[in-house]
Amino acid sequence: METMVRLCVNNRPLGDQGIRGVRREFPGRVTVEPCVGYCGECCTDAFALYKRKLITADDPEELLVLLREQIGEMRSGDIK
Repeated sequence: METMVRLCVNNRPLGDQGIRGVRREFPGRVTVEPCVGYCGECCTDAFALYKRKLITADDPEELLVLLREQIGEMRSGDIK
């Protein structure tokens, strides 16, 4: 099953560097969209949607850590 992470192109705290970092970390599994429907988050937190769940962080590095944890839990759950 393909892991999908959705990012908003307008997410200011995530920024272009953060978007590139997430795309590098999860190649082929990230979509960058004009809007993902969390407009209040765009100005305050780095965020992504993973499996329809909102993942928020103070900065892009923390967001990557949280996404790794979420995706790792999903993968270990698939193995059982």
